Amino acid sequence: MKKWIILAVVVVLIAIAASASVYTVNEGEFVYITQFGAIRQIRTEAGLYLRTPFVQDVNRLTKKQMMYNVNESEVLTADKKAMIVDSFALWQIEDVTTFIRTVNNVPEMEKRIDATIYSVIKNLMGQLEQSEIITDGDGGRETLNKQVGDQVARVLTQYGIHVQSVEI
Repeated sequence: MKKWIILAVVVVLIAIAASASVYTVNEGEFVYITQFGAIRQIRTEAGLYLRTPFVQDVNRLTKKQMMYNVNESEVLTADKKAMIVDSFALWQIEDVTTFIRTVNNVPEMEKRIDATIYSVIKNLMGQLEQSEIITDGDGGRETLNKQVGDQVARVLTQYGIHVQSVEI
Protein backbone atom coordinates (compact mmCIF):
# COMPACT_ATOMS: atom_id res chain seq x y z
CA MET A 1 0.00 0.00 0.00
CA LYS A 2 2.82 2.38 0.88
CA LYS A 3 4.46 1.79 -2.53
CA TRP A 4 1.23 2.74 -4.35
CA ILE A 5 0.98 6.03 -2.48
CA ILE A 6 4.60 6.90 -3.26
CA LEU A 7 4.07 5.90 -6.90
CA ALA A 8 0.91 8.05 -7.13
CA VAL A 9 2.74 11.07 -5.65
CA VAL A 10 5.63 10.62 -8.10
CA VAL A 11 3.23 10.35 -11.06
CA VAL A 12 1.40 13.50 -9.97
CA LEU A 13 4.69 15.43 -9.59
CA ILE A 14 5.85 14.29 -13.03
CA ALA A 15 2.51 15.35 -14.55
CA ILE A 16 2.77 18.80 -12.92
CA ALA A 17 6.37 19.28 -14.17
CA ALA A 18 5.42 18.12 -17.67
CA SER A 19 2.42 20.46 -17.91
CA ALA A 20 4.47 23.37 -16.56
CA SER A 21 7.13 22.87 -19.23
CA VAL A 22 4.76 23.16 -22.22
CA TYR A 23 3.34 26.41 -23.58
CA THR A 24 1.58 27.51 -26.75
CA VAL A 25 1.98 30.49 -29.01
CA ASN A 26 -1.30 31.55 -30.59
CA GLU A 27 -1.80 33.28 -33.92
CA GLY A 28 -1.50 37.05 -33.54
CA GLU A 29 0.82 37.14 -30.55
CA PHE A 30 4.48 37.35 -29.60
CA VAL A 31 5.67 35.20 -26.72
CA TYR A 32 8.92 35.91 -24.97
CA ILE A 33 10.54 33.69 -22.37
CA THR A 34 12.37 35.30 -19.48
CA GLN A 35 14.72 33.61 -17.08
CA PHE A 36 15.51 35.61 -13.94
CA GLY A 37 14.33 38.75 -15.75
CA ALA A 38 16.52 38.30 -18.83
CA ILE A 39 14.97 37.57 -22.23
CA ARG A 40 15.95 34.08 -23.36
CA GLN A 41 13.71 33.44 -26.38
CA ILE A 42 11.18 35.22 -28.54
CA ARG A 43 8.61 33.13 -30.38
CA THR A 44 6.56 34.62 -33.22
CA GLU A 45 5.29 31.47 -34.93
CA ALA A 46 2.17 29.75 -33.61
CA GLY A 47 2.74 26.32 -32.11
CA LEU A 48 3.58 24.22 -29.07
CA TYR A 49 6.93 24.82 -27.35
CA LEU A 50 8.92 23.68 -24.32
CA ARG A 51 10.47 25.69 -21.50
CA THR A 52 12.25 24.97 -18.25
CA PRO A 53 9.48 24.78 -15.65
CA PHE A 54 9.58 27.00 -12.54
CA VAL A 55 12.69 28.83 -13.86
CA GLN A 56 11.46 30.42 -17.08
CA ASP A 57 8.38 32.64 -17.35
CA VAL A 58 6.10 32.93 -20.39
CA ASN A 59 5.06 36.50 -21.33
CA ARG A 60 2.69 37.49 -24.12
CA LEU A 61 2.24 40.56 -26.33
CA THR A 62 -0.19 41.05 -29.17
CA LYS A 63 0.91 41.35 -32.80
CA LYS A 64 -2.40 42.97 -33.68
CA GLN A 65 -2.93 46.60 -34.48
CA MET A 66 -4.06 48.56 -31.42
CA MET A 67 -5.99 51.78 -31.14
CA TYR A 68 -5.21 54.31 -28.45
CA ASN A 69 -7.72 57.08 -27.82
CA VAL A 70 -5.77 60.15 -26.72
CA ASN A 71 -7.38 62.25 -24.01
CA GLU A 72 -9.00 65.48 -25.15
CA SER A 73 -6.75 68.49 -24.71
CA GLU A 74 -6.94 72.21 -25.21
CA VAL A 75 -4.38 73.85 -27.50
CA LEU A 76 -3.83 77.41 -28.63
CA THR A 77 -3.59 78.23 -32.31
CA ALA A 78 -1.30 80.84 -33.86
CA ASP A 79 -4.14 83.38 -33.68
CA LYS A 80 -4.46 82.69 -29.92
CA LYS A 81 -7.76 80.82 -30.16
CA ALA A 82 -8.31 77.82 -27.92
CA MET A 83 -9.37 74.56 -29.54
CA ILE A 84 -10.27 71.27 -27.88
CA VAL A 85 -8.55 68.47 -29.75
CA ASP A 86 -9.60 64.83 -29.64
CA SER A 87 -7.43 62.28 -31.44
CA PHE A 88 -6.51 58.62 -31.66
CA ALA A 89 -3.55 56.58 -32.85
CA LEU A 90 -3.31 53.22 -34.59
CA TRP A 91 -0.13 51.37 -33.68
CA GLN A 92 1.44 47.95 -33.32
CA ILE A 93 4.57 46.34 -31.94
CA GLU A 94 7.25 45.73 -34.57
CA ASP A 95 10.45 44.97 -32.67
CA VAL A 96 9.65 42.90 -29.57
CA THR A 97 13.13 43.08 -28.04
CA THR A 98 13.30 46.88 -28.26
CA PHE A 99 9.73 47.18 -26.99
CA ILE A 100 10.44 45.00 -23.94
CA ARG A 101 13.70 46.73 -23.11
CA THR A 102 12.34 50.26 -23.43
CA VAL A 103 8.75 50.18 -22.17
CA ASN A 104 7.97 46.54 -21.29
CA ASN A 105 4.16 46.78 -21.43
CA VAL A 106 1.26 48.26 -23.38
CA PRO A 107 -0.08 50.66 -20.67
CA GLU A 108 3.35 52.29 -20.34
CA MET A 109 3.58 52.60 -24.13
CA GLU A 110 0.16 54.25 -24.21
CA LYS A 111 1.39 56.88 -21.75
CA ARG A 112 4.30 57.66 -24.06
CA ILE A 113 2.03 57.75 -27.10
CA ASP A 114 -0.26 60.18 -25.27
CA ALA A 115 2.58 62.51 -24.28
CA THR A 116 4.16 62.43 -27.74
CA ILE A 117 0.93 63.08 -29.61
CA TYR A 118 -0.02 65.94 -27.28
CA SER A 119 3.38 67.55 -27.73
CA VAL A 120 3.37 67.23 -31.53
CA ILE A 121 -0.22 68.47 -31.86
CA LYS A 122 0.46 71.42 -29.56
CA ASN A 123 3.54 72.43 -31.56
CA LEU A 124 1.98 72.02 -35.01
CA MET A 125 -1.37 73.60 -34.18
CA GLY A 126 0.40 76.47 -32.45
CA GLN A 127 1.86 77.42 -35.83
CA LEU A 128 -1.49 77.40 -37.67
CA GLU A 129 -4.49 79.67 -37.47
CA GLN A 130 -7.84 78.21 -36.50
CA SER A 131 -9.34 78.68 -39.98
CA GLU A 132 -6.42 76.71 -41.53
CA ILE A 133 -7.02 73.80 -39.17
CA ILE A 134 -10.77 73.62 -39.69
CA THR A 135 -10.70 73.62 -43.50
CA ASP A 136 -10.61 70.31 -45.33
CA GLY A 137 -8.65 71.64 -48.31
CA ASP A 138 -4.90 71.77 -48.79
CA GLY A 139 -3.17 72.50 -45.50
CA GLY A 140 -6.28 71.53 -43.49
CA ARG A 141 -6.96 68.62 -41.20
CA GLU A 142 -5.86 65.96 -43.66
CA THR A 143 -2.43 67.52 -44.01
CA LEU A 144 -2.27 68.13 -40.28
CA ASN A 145 -3.11 64.46 -39.59
CA LYS A 146 -0.32 63.37 -41.96
CA GLN A 147 2.22 65.72 -40.37
CA VAL A 148 1.27 64.66 -36.84
CA GLY A 149 1.35 60.98 -37.78
CA ASP A 150 4.77 61.26 -39.45
CA GLN A 151 6.35 63.12 -36.53
CA VAL A 152 4.83 60.81 -33.90
CA ALA A 153 5.93 57.73 -35.85
CA ARG A 154 9.46 59.08 -36.14
CA VAL A 155 9.70 59.75 -32.39
CA LEU A 156 8.15 56.45 -31.27
CA THR A 157 10.15 54.07 -33.47
CA GLN A 158 12.80 54.07 -30.75
CA TYR A 159 10.37 51.99 -28.64
CA GLY A 160 10.02 49.22 -31.22
CA ILE A 161 6.54 50.19 -32.42
CA HIS A 162 5.08 51.37 -35.70
CA VAL A 163 2.51 54.15 -35.59
CA GLN A 164 0.34 53.67 -38.65
CA SER A 165 -1.73 56.82 -38.28
CA VAL A 166 -2.81 59.57 -35.96
CA GLU A 167 -6.21 61.10 -36.61
CA ILE A 168 -7.52 64.35 -35.15
